[in-house]
Amino acid sequence: MRSLVVALSIVVLTCVPSSAQWRQFRGPNANGVAEAANLPVEFSETNNLRWRAALPGPGASSPIVLGDRVFVTCFTGYGVDADAAPNDLVRHLVCVSLTDGTIQWSTPFKNEATPTRYGGYLRDHGYASSTPVTDGKFIFVFAGKSGVYAFDLEGKQRWRRSVGTESAMNNWGSAASPIVYNGKVIVNANAESSKIYALNAEDGEVAWEATASSAYGSWATPVVAKGEGDSVELLINVPYEVWSMNPDDGSLNWYAEATSRGPVNPTVVVQDGIVYALGSRGGGSVAIKMGGKDDISKTNIRWKAQANSYVPSPIVHGKYLYVISDSGIATCLNTSDGEEVYQSRLDGAGGRSAVYASPVLADGKIYVTTRRNGVVVLAAGGEFKQLARNVFAEDKSLFNGSPAVVDDTLLIRSDKYLYRIGK
Repeated sequence: MRSLVVALSIVVLTCVPSSAQWRQFRGPNANGVAEAANLPVEFSETNNLRWRAALPGPGASSPIVLGDRVFVTCFTGYGVDADAAPNDLVRHLVCVSLTDGTIQWSTPFKNEATPTRYGGYLRDHGYASSTPVTDGKFIFVFAGKSGVYAFDLEGKQRWRRSVGTESAMNNWGSAASPIVYNGKVIVNANAESSKIYALNAEDGEVAWEATASSAYGSWATPVVAKGEGDSVELLINVPYEVWSMNPDDGSLNWYAEATSRGPVNPTVVVQDGIVYALGSRGGGSVAIKMGGKDDISKTNIRWKAQANSYVPSPIVHGKYLYVISDSGIATCLNTSDGEEVYQSRLDGAGGRSAVYASPVLADGKIYVTTRRNGVVVLAAGGEFKQLARNVFAEDKSLFNGSPAVVDDTLLIRSDKYLYRIGK
């Protein structure tokens, strides 16, 4: 474990109450699990489609929901138009009516720093990969080298804060999503500055920043979870380790030597005080009991297993941990000991780089959005059972964004459209 250096600014903070709506990446509990019923198993352009909204450009971010409005990000110009120059990159925050799919407003915002060259793996996800988050008053968008933006609910920009302009490992771009906790916007900016930032939600001023060079190669979205007693921990998956930090000041609580390969993209999930984390391809998986101080590798690791994922984050629900790899392999582990319950390839999903979206679990079903071959539906539980694979035949674009669940419907985005699926 290398040093974690924290610079703290004293600010007055207010607690933002949580909401059951899908206000952030992976939903209200940041774990991809939703309390929903009567979700359809089968759907398409002509079956169980409430509406479809055309988007101004591609993006790998997920939709979020506040009240009757859906927010999603896209990009245009550089990376889309063949003749566009890097400074022609424009990002968009789009507000869509949840009721009927009409575009309420779309706010373009220019790039504020020279973007990483559009090439290599960056072409797989582009420049709108971070899912926005809302505290109910503002929509916060992380735009990599251009910084963190705050928009009001009518799309007016309120502030912007740079969190670094470095290029990510291998020029892979930005992907971690911001979260909101206790009046702060927390961002894993390791790709941009090898730092983790907490910004005042009201004005974007830095509340604290933690220099974390050993976390370089982490695109994982942080998660806030209840720890021992009344403690609250900020958890982040980094290469070879899992960290717990104090979300109020950025200080380090504990760390554990976890997975065996980096870089890492999957977000951790938490259940009953146990943190579950995945490594990259071949990096394995780990279960860690929260709590303790400094290095807890020898005391708090409950088990390690071979299941891993390059991009998608796992789901923990009841006695099972569900892992979907980017190559379309579904693995179910027993949460108590890490023993494999099943492992099977998703039929028709494709091979390497088939899945970037994280799965969601609702209504006894697991929805896995593949990039090119539709949405696979699995039965939740200890037996592998593929119920359907649903394809939008008219949409040949990529589906990189993770679904959202709201009011017993699914929101699914592609590079061309935002879909609302429901009976």
